[in-house]
Amino acid sequence: MSADANRSGNYIISGGLETVLLIWQLETGSQRTLPHLGAPLESIVVSPTGTNYAIQLADNSAMILSTAELKPTFSVAGVQVPAGQSGRLKLPYIPNVDVPKVQTQKLRSPIIAGQSNHLLCAVSSATSSRVPSTLPSNASYLQTIDVASSQQISRQALTRTKATDLNVGPEANTIEEPNVVLMQVSRNGDWLATVDEWTPPKRDMTAITRREVYLKFWSRNSDSKVYELVSRIDDPHTSDNRVLDLAVAPGTYKFATVGEDSLVRVWVARLRMRDGSIVKDQQGGHLLDWKCNATISIDLGIARSTTARMAYSSDESCLAVACTSPLSPWTIKIIDPELGTSKNCPYGPVSGSLYGLGIIDKYLIVLSDQLLVWDLVNQQLLYGFTLAPELHPSKELPTLNLLAVNTEHRTFAIALPYTKKPSSGSRPPQLRSKVMVFEPTNPAPIFVSSALLPVTALAAAGSRHSYITVDLDAQFRTITAGRAKSQTTTVAPTPARGLQQIYGNHSQTKDMVDQEAERADAASFNVQFRAEDAAVVSRERLAEVLDPGPRHAMPPVTELFERVARLFAGRQEP
Repeated sequence: MSADANRSGNYIISGGLETVLLIWQLETGSQRTLPHLGAPLESIVVSPTGTNYAIQLADNSAMILSTAELKPTFSVAGVQVPAGQSGRLKLPYIPNVDVPKVQTQKLRSPIIAGQSNHLLCAVSSATSSRVPSTLPSNASYLQTIDVASSQQISRQALTRTKATDLNVGPEANTIEEPNVVLMQVSRNGDWLATVDEWTPPKRDMTAITRREVYLKFWSRNSDSKVYELVSRIDDPHTSDNRVLDLAVAPGTYKFATVGEDSLVRVWVARLRMRDGSIVKDQQGGHLLDWKCNATISIDLGIARSTTARMAYSSDESCLAVACTSPLSPWTIKIIDPELGTSKNCPYGPVSGSLYGLGIIDKYLIVLSDQLLVWDLVNQQLLYGFTLAPELHPSKELPTLNLLAVNTEHRTFAIALPYTKKPSSGSRPPQLRSKVMVFEPTNPAPIFVSSALLPVTALAAAGSRHSYITVDLDAQFRTITAGRAKSQTTTVAPTPARGLQQIYGNHSQTKDMVDQEAERADAASFNVQFRAEDAAVVSRERLAEVLDPGPRHAMPPVTELFERVARLFAGRQEP
């Protein structure tokens, strides 16, 4: 809770965990409230003139309100993903009721919205260190950030939130918000798919714990730049089965999910029909609904899958799915979404943990205790190596081993945690991350960077040759990976092919061009030939070249072109 008073002492302004700004008039005892701020209030300051209030919210944002109208005149917001424990400010907290320990699930990497260079993050209503750790911190909001300007574009609710619903139960216990566990966006950013879960407190359930799972599809409004809910699928993988992973097709409006029931479902957009007619919006556009187009069983020989990873190929011809259970190792399946068939990956199960899965062209990338790249067409291991000891995935922080794939530019990036030993023995070791960018055909990274803090999220930056990383202090940065420079080596001269030396030696010609460029003092020039320098070719000689014999003995077109070029250049046949 935070409070402040105006300069005359007639008013007291306060706020706290209830997300309501309360203004008390001491003389009359009247109250004035500003509810639904969206996050708990951490700090309140009244300006010296008393015309503005400055408030800081627990979602890493601040705003200035006018005292007369209580409307914001200025606001600023940072990245609202949870920060680490290093910068937390410990404050005393006395709970009013017996609040059970909240079990929160860590989110996946933030999602980049295609070519718009926007960072989409599923965030909670309270991410600051001053909020007690016993309060629920489920991700129920979507924050959109412009990567170029580092400014927040919008913030909207993805689930039912405390700002709009009653957040206290019959026994004065805090009601948790649903948690967004999976999120994917189409390449152009027009469609967003989310999966959120909610489980009631155990003390409210007498017999069976019922989990609510919703798959939602959102469409971006071109005018307001926010996402609007289009379809909600209740229990997409039957009752009480969680959705383990969510994948998006690179080119079309298509999503795929894999659940605990070991089923893969493909979701596509269909025209919304009503009484046999197409439903249209106010502008005359067709409205869409999302339906399950195919259901594919991956049949792992186990009752339930507990963890899964999934990735689409660039041309959407196949879908790679990796599943595991406590009693079986990771098994990779290659699925044909159109035919609905699946087959085992010919390389056997993956040992240890599996942190990421991706496909670039015909190459399958697997990040586990090893980095493996498999050629799916030739059915061979292109390369694979065990991670160095200092870069080996930490068992205590498994979510810090990240993989991001940029299918458009045919690169992938990995982030691995490591411990840096201090120079002096008195300081504790520092946990950091190393980010490396690879091409699927080259085992040597084209870019290596070391982050001062552990990287908690990694994603491809849409249409650009870059990746976005978010560290433990909720700071993001853009990593642009250039092509690796080739080393200078001495190569033996190769014989001339085709038209390579039709105008003489290339090195001699280059020297003549350089001398002419220096004299003309220009970057480029046109070479003008005199009429008497041009070769005179008779019609008979040209007919001999173009009509060498019967049609079945006709040489390739490239060879005919080379013969004609040699004829006009005055060179003899080799």
